[in-house]
Amino acid sequence: MQQAETCVNDWLAALPAEVFDRLSPHLRTCVLARGQVLADPGHCMSHVYFPTTSVVSLLWTTAAGESLMVALSGSDGLVGVSAVGAPWGAPGLAVVQREGEALRLPMQVMQQEFAKGGAVHDLTLRYCQYLMAQMAQTALCSHVHNVEQQMCRWILTVLDLCGAERLMVTQQELATAIGARREGISSAAGKLHVARVLYWGRGHITVYSRPRLGADCCECYRSLRATARRLFDFKPPEA
Repeated sequence: MQQAETCVNDWLAALPAEVFDRLSPHLRTCVLARGQVLADPGHCMSHVYFPTTSVVSLLWTTAAGESLMVALSGSDGLVGVSAVGAPWGAPGLAVVQREGEALRLPMQVMQQEFAKGGAVHDLTLRYCQYLMAQMAQTALCSHVHNVEQQMCRWILTVLDLCGAERLMVTQQELATAIGARREGISSAAGKLHVARVLYWGRGHITVYSRPRLGADCCECYRSLRATARRLFDFKPPEA
């Protein structure tokens, strides 16, 4: 595919130039605030979001208000993919995990382009498959890997999506995201801090060494990266 190289979202950048040119007049830059809800099961989405520097968590919740993060979307994809072909709304919550910018496209424009087939249809289905792979891998990871491994996977994934080494997140937020107890997160963070892998300050994480963080991570992180490379073969190979 010919890429729209000026775009900082991988999904949009993978579109052929003529398709991107049709969408670009409708794209608007917006700033997403941390904790902002972009989608919930009770409302139809009016826009699709293509994160550039922001990261969005896809959450499933219980009636009691408990939640579990099942996937993450950032500069690799889009938020609202499930609503493109389903006008009754999103199946779960989409909540901004890391504040930043995104490009916003009216849902009607996205649905019309999707119905034509071609690149938008193909890339949307590929991203749906990738989200399903994330959800399956998350379920497996929470069942077979310890809290430290899950925490490392989550941190590395968010770093990949936002391109930063510093994340604004509390231990309680991360515990909620991966379905762990805060005490477990605190213990794992303490070990990594002593080993000089990362520093967890008040409400933020600074990573000192990605390679060492990767060494402490479970296989799920590498498995999902391999899945992404298979599904999105238009992306350049990793170094």
